[in-house]
Amino acid sequence: MCFIDQSAPSTQVTSASFANYFISRDGGNTFSLGFTSSDGRFINPTSYDNSAKKLYCGSKDRKLKRIDNIASGTVAGTDITVIAGITALSVSAVKVDPNTADNVWAAFSTADDASAALAPRLYLLTGASGASPVITQMGAATLSALPAGSYINSIDVEQGNANHLVMTVSNYGVASVWESTDHGTTWASLDNNGVNLPDMPVYWAMIVPGTDNVNTGGVNGGIMLATEMGVWSTSSSAGTSTVWTENSGTMGNVSTRMLQYRSSDNVVVAATHGRGLFTTSITNVPLPLTFTSFSGEARGTGNHLDWVVANEYNNKGFTIERSYGGSAGFTAIGFVAAVSASFHASAGYSFNDSLVDLGRGGAFYRLLQTDLDGKATYSTTISIGRTVSNKLVQYLSASGNMLFLRINSGGDVSALNMRIMDMSGRLVVARDIPDQSQSVDISALARGIYIVKLFGKDGQQFTGRFQKF
Repeated sequence: MCFIDQSAPSTQVTSASFANYFISRDGGNTFSLGFTSSDGRFINPTSYDNSAKKLYCGSKDRKLKRIDNIASGTVAGTDITVIAGITALSVSAVKVDPNTADNVWAAFSTADDASAALAPRLYLLTGASGASPVITQMGAATLSALPAGSYINSIDVEQGNANHLVMTVSNYGVASVWESTDHGTTWASLDNNGVNLPDMPVYWAMIVPGTDNVNTGGVNGGIMLATEMGVWSTSSSAGTSTVWTENSGTMGNVSTRMLQYRSSDNVVVAATHGRGLFTTSITNVPLPLTFTSFSGEARGTGNHLDWVVANEYNNKGFTIERSYGGSAGFTAIGFVAAVSASFHASAGYSFNDSLVDLGRGGAFYRLLQTDLDGKATYSTTISIGRTVSNKLVQYLSASGNMLFLRINSGGDVSALNMRIMDMSGRLVVARDIPDQSQSVDISALARGIYIVKLFGKDGQQFTGRFQKF
C-alpha cells in the first residue's frame, strides 16, 4: 500500500511486506526514512490519518500498530492491544474515519498462525492517537453469526457521514458486502449470495461521492466493489435486493483487490492481481444543488428565513439579499456558510434579518448560492409582509465609540437632522444623516450621558438618551 498526505503531499508512504514502511518527506524524491517490523500480515492492512500524520496497521495477534511522526520527528511505533484473551485473531482491515478526528475502525479475522478458525470481529478506537484509546466492539450480533474463518478485507466510511459504513468479506459461500447506517451498531447484507451478486470474494468496497455516477444508469453516488471478477457497482443500496452492475467493459473479469478515489479530478484507480492498474473517471454531470423550499415570516422586530437544499456538494454558502421593491434592487445583508463542502443529500439553513426596515409594509428576499469554485445560482424570490411601525427609531444603543440607530425609514430617502446634546443642554453634534439604520461615530464625545434628537422633513421626531462609557 502507499499513501500521499492529502493536506501535505510532500509526505508520502509506501510499504513492503509485513509492517515495513518507507517514508518520504520531499515529495517522493527520496524515501530515506522508514519503519521496520516483522509484525502484521504479509500484505499488511494499513490506513493513514492525514490530519494526525499517523499510520495504523496490522501488528501481532490481538493488536493494532500505530506509527507516529510520519511527517516530522523520529518515526516510532506503538502497539495497541485491542482484544483481550484471544490470540487467534489479527488485523485484516483498518480505516481512519475521515469525519471524526482520532477515530479508527479495525477488523480482526483469523490470524495466519491460528490453530482454529474464528468468526471475525470489528472494533472502533476512539482517541486512537492517545495513550489509552477507548475500544468498543461493534456489530457483534452480525459478525458472530458469520462462518468461522470469514475474512473482513475492507472497511469504508462515507466522507461527510460517519454513520454510513460498508465492509466486505473475501470468502466464497458467504454474504460478502455489509452496510451500516447507524455507525456500525447494526449491519445489513447487500449480497443475496449468488443471486444479485455472484458467489465470489469481495476484496474492497468504496462509497462513491454523491455527485459522481458509477455508470449504472442510476442516480449519482453509490458503492463500488473490487472483486475476484472485476469491478461491480450500484447506485443505491437496498439490502439483499441491491442491484449490482458489472463494470468489465475495459478491464474484464480480472481479480481486483483495491479501489482508490482522487477527488481533485474524480478519477478512480483499480489495483488488480497481476494486470496492473486501471483508471477511469466516474464524473457524470453532477446533480445541481436545488432549493427544495424557501420561506420566511415576520418574528418580533425581524424577519426569519428558512430554506432547504438538496444535492449539496462543494458549496461555499449562501448570500442573503433583501429588497424593498422599486428601482433600488437587492442588497446583500448577510452570509450563511455551508455546513460542509462534502456531499449532503439534504440540508436545512436559516437566517434572521434583525435590521429589516419596520417602517415598510414588506420586504423581498432571495438567496445567492456560491460554490467553492465560484459558480453561483439564485433561489426564487419570496416576500414577507408585516404591520408598519409608526416609530421613527425602533431603538438605539451605544457601544464603545459607536452609537447604533435602528431607523424605520418607511421608504423615505431624505436625510434626517441629528442633534446630540450633553446633560447641560450644550449642542455637541449637529449634522444630517441618511434616513436608514446605521452606526454613528461618537469617538469625539467624552464619557457621559447624552440626549439625541432626530428630525425628519415630514415632521417626524425622535428623542432618546444614551450613555457613553
